[in-house]
Amino acid sequence: MEAKLYADAILDRFESITNIKKEEVLSMNRVPNVNNVRISTYFILKKLGFSLNKIARAMNRVNHTTIIHGIQSFEDLLEANDKDLINIVIKYADSSEGVEL
Repeated sequence: MEAKLYADAILDRFESITNIKKEEVLSMNRVPNVNNVRISTYFILKKLGFSLNKIARAMNRVNHTTIIHGIQSFEDLLEANDKDLINIVIKYADSSEGVEL
């Protein structure tokens, strides 16, 4: 299955949890909650084994460097115990049968 299909399924699940629309996540919106969903999706897709270039295309990004930065931001926020990001990840994990975070 291709990265875009997985990205859509992940974003649909996040939308049902957070009420943040898929279109907002795929846009250039930099609001923290939108960005948290975006970087969480990058991380999940990477854990599923997709290449950085495939993730970039699936998420409407110019190239893989954006994905690298997003995944690093995700990991940094987790290490810093960012409550907003952690809440989103927990809600996703609780609603999910799929990827372990």
